[in-house]
Amino acid sequence: MIITRGDHEIQIEAGDNERSVHIEILGRYIKPVFVHYRGNFEEVAIIFKPFGINPFIGSNTRLLLKDFSQALELDNWTRFATILFSVQATADRIRLIDEFLIANICRPDDNWLGKALEHLESTSTAMSIAEIARLSEMTIKTFQRNFRSAIGYAPSEYRRVARFRKSVHSKVISNELKNLTEITYAFQYYDQSYFIREFKKLTKLSPRRFFKSITVLDKAGIVWEIR
Repeated sequence: MIITRGDHEIQIEAGDNERSVHIEILGRYIKPVFVHYRGNFEEVAIIFKPFGINPFIGSNTRLLLKDFSQALELDNWTRFATILFSVQATADRIRLIDEFLIANICRPDDNWLGKALEHLESTSTAMSIAEIARLSEMTIKTFQRNFRSAIGYAPSEYRRVARFRKSVHSKVISNELKNLTEITYAFQYYDQSYFIREFKKLTKLSPRRFFKSITVLDKAGIVWEIR
């Protein structure tokens, strides 16, 4: 398998060795990543929520996820991937994934982080980063450093992405909000112009074009743009 990475683009091409296994992990990005496929090969994707992968990699996330995409070169994951693709039945693969994750989970001391994520994701309150750091019993510099190490983003970047994801969910998945004005004020964007600018920064599209171009591919509500 041949992996070519560009500016937030990945090309995955089937190689000569059909039995080769490669693990690609997407991490630090706040604008769209496009994946191009060439040739025939099998792919299994595991999608984690924020901080969800940390207990399974046993590493500083910021050091491991240095870019928007990179190879995951951990021996236990590579051995697992080889076993996973040695079976064909979907049910067997799901069982193997469950067993592997349960066997490799290592719960870190993340009480402060879980609460910080809740505050940053909240649309009912607009707590400042300094206030969240104080509740975490840290100075703001320590809080930002620890947050980056655990998540890979600055707290302010995480808040931007979380607010964007919630606005997409409300429009596309739950269908709670019908128009852009409702979304603008429900998710504490200053005004509709600011809301449009934020969407363009994160998607390179206006909200209207974005919502017309995306596809929901599964029940979990993962949104993709297929070209």
